[in-house]
Amino acid sequence: MQPMMQLTLIGIAAFLGGLFAGLAVWYRAKSRAQVEETDLKVRIASLEEEARAAAADRLRWAEEMEQRIRDDFQALARAALRSNAEILDVRVKKDIQAAIEPLCDRLRS
Repeated sequence: MQPMMQLTLIGIAAFLGGLFAGLAVWYRAKSRAQVEETDLKVRIASLEEEARAAAADRLRWAEEMEQRIRDDFQALARAALRSNAEILDVRVKKDIQAAIEPLCDRLRS
């Protein structure tokens, strides 16, 4: 074989060897990237589920707090109304008694 032909064949062989080595490295990197992508997708789905669950928990907590505040407010309102009614009842009885007593005294005399 001629030296020029040998150099050409060596160059082609080196090129093909480098090409195959590059393809092997690329394929391996692609496989790793696909595995990592799958892992990341699973992690994202897990985090999204956790976020949905946390949002549901916050909503449930907010609804419970709203109901507790409503119940507490109603209890306080009932107590205030009861207290005001009792005070009003005492005042009305005194006022009525104060108005009737002079009439009763006049009728007795």
